[in-house]
Amino acid sequence: MSALRSVAPQPRPRQPDDAMLFEAAARHNFPAFLTPIALSTPANATPFVVGRARFRALARGWPGRGHLIDALEETVAAAGGCGAEVLALLIGGSFTDLDNPAPRDIDAIAFYRQADGAGAIDAAGLAELQRRGRTAGADVRFIPLDGSPIVLIRSISYFTRLYSERRSGPGSAEQPARGLILIDCAEDPDRGAEGRDGAERVNPK
Repeated sequence: MSALRSVAPQPRPRQPDDAMLFEAAARHNFPAFLTPIALSTPANATPFVVGRARFRALARGWPGRGHLIDALEETVAAAGGCGAEVLALLIGGSFTDLDNPAPRDIDAIAFYRQADGAGAIDAAGLAELQRRGRTAGADVRFIPLDGSPIVLIRSISYFTRLYSERRSGPGSAEQPARGLILIDCAEDPDRGAEGRDGAERVNPK
């Protein structure tokens, strides 16, 4: 068993601006950057980080997405039965285009580790979850955090590019990249709205 598998996930350092940035991104239909490029950093641009409970609460208010959130939640919960603990979800695609009142599905990468006490990961079980989730509208890909770092980095790079694309028809103007959502599944759900007080405000472009 690798060292990563033997160590329980540690809480992410408190980022007081995360909730404010996520809500600002949602108000502006999830652009990739909320500030001019020269002022952008990984801490104030895509992907926009949010706790799982806060994501559920806010995203259920977006049109045509309640059933997709339910499908995603069911898929993530069932992963535990396959020996996988999902620590983060990267969300993109048409789900983050809030001008679209009826996205077909929710595209997500589920980053997981082998759960404490699990003898092994049931890869066939995860593949079946992926198939069932896609049928229900949750197109979830499972990527291990305790596997090859090259595979992990390559996968993140690929899906970030894929999920940020805006499809346009022949002859149409090139569309700006969309921003992504990074759900922190390890965050205490009671802290979902933290960071509203005393946070420096962002000035979107």
